[in-house]
Amino acid sequence: MEYRVIDDEYVSRFIVQRPEAANKYDFGYVLCVCGSRGMHGAAVMAATAALRSGAGIVTVAVPSEIEAAMYPCFTEVMVRGYDKPEDLDRLLEKSDVCILGCGIGKSDLSSEVVRYILANYDKRIVLDADGINILARDIDIIKDTKATVIMTPHVGEMARLSGMTSEEVEDDREIVASGMARELNAVVVLKGAQTVIASPHAKGTIYVNHSGNPGMATAGSGDVLAGITGALAAVIKEPHRAAACAVYIHGVAGDLAADELSMTGMTARDIIDRLPKVFKSFE
Repeated sequence: MEYRVIDDEYVSRFIVQRPEAANKYDFGYVLCVCGSRGMHGAAVMAATAALRSGAGIVTVAVPSEIEAAMYPCFTEVMVRGYDKPEDLDRLLEKSDVCILGCGIGKSDLSSEVVRYILANYDKRIVLDADGINILARDIDIIKDTKATVIMTPHVGEMARLSGMTSEEVEDDREIVASGMARELNAVVVLKGAQTVIASPHAKGTIYVNHSGNPGMATAGSGDVLAGITGALAAVIKEPHRAAACAVYIHGVAGDLAADELSMTGMTARDIIDRLPKVFKSFE
């Protein structure tokens, strides 16, 4: 197994530069199937982070019962409601990447939606939070998917996926992530103090991230990472490279927030607010 530390030089190779004749369709259509009653903020975080990370178009799809509540949260993001998985068909067809699971909850509808998208979508999925928890109930639902999946579990979610304890996952992070990536044929971003990225496509290479700080252990930070990952997965060909760049950029933005505001006082919104400054450094 080979280890690669993600750094500025690595990320600069994959950040897409914008030609003069660019239009919004050149930079990806990101669909966020996120949010539920009481957790609409997760959808806001993921979608806003995707926009701030360069996505050309972002749409949020939420259960119809909270659709109206989402309208005041956005100006640049489209909002669509759904009552059943099939209501998402047109949005899925138009999108390049689907961010699935942030704040989606564990209701019967959310379980049906996760299963439906894994079974029918054939592009790229960023699977996060409750999407992962739903998968953990029946891990076989991912094995026949036609999509390229990037999943972003924290240690507790990985423990549920793998059947291990959190302590066992933490003690052997690289091996656990690598094994799960091979088993599920998915890119695995195992979040933590040193996030690791494993992929069945990376020829045995484990990517290790050193950017970031403990102030990022705050509500919504994972939703922000999902949004960044979705935006980059829309434009970077290799999914593991998109994931590695997203993790690094997320951490650097968090470091800027901590430097300016303190680790204690920073919030996930502060990470989003510093994304433009991080991307400017690569232009």
